[in-house]
Amino acid sequence: MVIGAADGRVLMVHQAYGAEFYGLPGGVVDPGETPAEAVVREVREETGLVVTAGPCVAVVDLVSADGVRYRGHVFLPGDVMGTPSVQDPTEIRAVGWWPLDALPSPLTPSATAALAGLR
Repeated sequence: MVIGAADGRVLMVHQAYGAEFYGLPGGVVDPGETPAEAVVREVREETGLVVTAGPCVAVVDLVSADGVRYRGHVFLPGDVMGTPSVQDPTEIRAVGWWPLDALPSPLTPSATAALAGLR
């Protein structure tokens, strides 16, 4: 899942594990939770930001490195409150807003696919 900004920026996290990719805040939708509710929860857990989900601007079908198929929902933000910060340094090394025309690298494959629709 993704939170992008109407001003051309996107919220990115720098993973603190594996290949240390840059990716988008997100995760699994819990049972009984909508994708919009999940993105609000995941953004708070990973970045400390309190957000509301704006419109869903894309849905992308993805395949994880281990072959699991999943669906990612790309949201524009509604309200964004706070300053992004690392919540769990064992999971996230850094967090911040990046311009779509100057994204960090390497990007996760899911971020590359999800962001393709925003460019």
